[in-house]
Amino acid sequence: MNSWIDKLINSALKGRYLTLVATVLVIIAGVVAVKMLPLEAYPELTNPQVRVITLYPGKGPEEIERIVTVPLEKELNGIPGQTSLRSLSLYGLSVVTTTFVESTPTALARQQVLERLEQADIPDDAHPHLEPDVGSLREIFRYCLHSPYYSAMGLRSIQQWEMEKLFRQIPGVIGVISEGGPTKAYEVDVNQYQLKSYGITLQQVFDSLSKANATSGGGFIEKSGTALIVRELGLLKGVSDIESVVVSADKKGTPIRIRDIAKVKIGSLVRRGQVGKGHEDDVVEGIILLRRGENPSQVLERVYERLPEIIKRLPPGVTMEVLYDRMDLINQTIKTIRTNIQFGIGLVVILLCLFLLDIPAAIITAIPIPLAMLIAFICLNLFGVPANLLSLGAIDFGILVDSSVVMVENIVRRLSEEGRDLSVNHRLMLLNESAREVGAPILFGIAVIVATFLPIFTFQGVEGKL
Repeated sequence: MNSWIDKLINSALKGRYLTLVATVLVIIAGVVAVKMLPLEAYPELTNPQVRVITLYPGKGPEEIERIVTVPLEKELNGIPGQTSLRSLSLYGLSVVTTTFVESTPTALARQQVLERLEQADIPDDAHPHLEPDVGSLREIFRYCLHSPYYSAMGLRSIQQWEMEKLFRQIPGVIGVISEGGPTKAYEVDVNQYQLKSYGITLQQVFDSLSKANATSGGGFIEKSGTALIVRELGLLKGVSDIESVVVSADKKGTPIRIRDIAKVKIGSLVRRGQVGKGHEDDVVEGIILLRRGENPSQVLERVYERLPEIIKRLPPGVTMEVLYDRMDLINQTIKTIRTNIQFGIGLVVILLCLFLLDIPAAIITAIPIPLAMLIAFICLNLFGVPANLLSLGAIDFGILVDSSVVMVENIVRRLSEEGRDLSVNHRLMLLNESAREVGAPILFGIAVIVATFLPIFTFQGVEGKL
C-alpha cells in the first residue's frame, strides 16, 4: 500500500509543473461549469402525482363521495407503480390524487389514469379532468392587471382570452391560473308566464340558444368549374343577437323570439373566490405554473424574454404588476450560499493562521476548499443535478481541509526543525519525506470519511432526494 502512495507523491513532486497545469485546467473547467450550472431554490421532492378533478355543481359532499369519488377510486386502484391513492369530496367538487414511484414517467402515469377514467361509472354530466403536470414547485410567477378604464370583469376577460394563451406558449410553462374578477356571462331571465302562454318548454329555450350559437356547413355549390362553400354563421355576438333567436312559432306562423319570453342581460358566473390587493377589493391575478421536471431559472428567463412582447399586446390603459417572482427566491438562495461559502472559507483560514502561526501555510491549506467545490460543480453538470440550497448550503469545510491540515502541518514542522540551512533540492527531498510520512494515514482517513457517507446513497424517496 505504502509503495504506490510513495510513487504517487514522488510523481506529484517531480511533475509539479504538470500538477499546476492540471489545477489551472480544473479551475477553468469549474468556472465554466458554474456558469452553465442550472439553479433552483429547492429540488423537486415529491413523487410523481396525478390529480383528477371533477366539478359537479349542486351536489353535497355525501353525494359527491358516493356517485363520483368512490367510482373513480375503484377504477384508479391497482395502476402499475402506484404507491397511494387519496381523495377529497367537497360541495360540488371531487379530487382524487394518486401517487406513483419515483421512477415512473409522469406522461406514462397520466396516460394510465386517463385510460382508467374512461371506464369509471359516473354521471354523464360529471366530467373529470387531470390537473396540469405540476410538481411541488408549481408557482413561479404571479402578476395582476390594473386599469382605470376597464372593470374587473373586463380585465378578467383580457386575462382569460389573451394572457393565458400568450404565457402558455412559453416552453416550460404548463398552465396559467386566472383568479379574481367576475367571469362575463349572458343571463337569460325567462318569464314563466310567457312560456306558459306560448306553450313553450324550458328545454326548447335551451335547445334554441345552443343551436343558434353554432356554425354549420351546407355543402358546396358548383359554379364555373369551382366549388363555392356554403356555411351558416350562427355565432352570437351580444345581447341583441340573443334576443333575436327564434324559439318557436305561433299558429299563424309568427316567430316567437327570446325577447318575447325573457330578458337578456350581461351578468357573471358564480364566483368561487376573490383577490384583493392593498386598497383594491377586486383585482385580476394570473399565476404561471411550472411543468414538472423543468428548471425554474431557465423557464423564468424565457418568461422575461417574452414579457415585453406580451405587455405590448395589452390594450391601451392596461398595466401589469409583478406580485411574485421565483427568481427573487433563487437569487436569495444564491446569496445565502455565497455568504456561507465566503464565511466558511474565511473562518477556516483565520483558524489555520491562529493554529499554524504561518499565513502562507494557512492559505495553502485552504486551497482545497475552492478546488473541491469547483470539482463538485463539474460533477453536478455531468450528472445533470441543479444547484440549490440543499446541495450547496450544507458543505462541511472542516472535512475538506482535514487532510491538508495534517499534510501541511507535518511539512512545516519538518522544515522548521531540519530545513533551515538546506538547499532547495534538499528541502524538496525533505518535503517528499514529510509527505510520505503522513500519506498512508491521510488516505485511510479519507477512506473512513467516504465510507461514513456511502449509506446516504442508499436512501430512497424524499430522504434520497435530500
